[in-house]
Amino acid sequence: MCGKISNTTYSNFLVLFDQHAVDERVRLERNLVDYFDGISWKSVSIDVVSFQISQEDLIFLLNNYDKLTKFGLQWSVADNVISINGIPEAILGKNPRQADLILKAAKHLLVELIDCMKYAKGNIPLYPKSIMELVFSEACRYAVKFGDTLSKDNCVSLIKALATCKSPFQCAHGRPVNLEKVTRWKKCE
Repeated sequence: MCGKISNTTYSNFLVLFDQHAVDERVRLERNLVDYFDGISWKSVSIDVVSFQISQEDLIFLLNNYDKLTKFGLQWSVADNVISINGIPEAILGKNPRQADLILKAAKHLLVELIDCMKYAKGNIPLYPKSIMELVFSEACRYAVKFGDTLSKDNCVSLIKALATCKSPFQCAHGRPVNLEKVTRWKKCE
């Protein structure tokens, strides 16, 4: 390959890719497409889970029902008890998660959204931290690991998939996916 640096052309440059970071980025973006349609988080039904909430939080929930259902939450309320019967599919995940982790994440999402309504004047992020932490973790956990042997075809497929990503330069946790190493061997003819 020939590359050009500062108006001087050199041959043989090398770009190294972190196979784990590449696969993690590809998985992250594919999962987000599966979980989020750009407007709403996809919801899945669950067995009803109920817990007490304060009167103040109840008012926020009821006054912002339409906003909150865009996050995949489905619920009913009676006597300061919220009964959740739907959660974002991203909390459930593509691979089995423990029930206690799912319930904890659903509660964290509810608290995060209520806090945003209280302290950020109703501005709720499209990508809540409590959901994204799980999506990041899922992409990382099931990605190719450092040291895993990949065939040339696997490598080519990963790089082609990376090329379709909206943000191809870092993994879900911010680590760069590639490192360019330029070595000056000889001028290209």
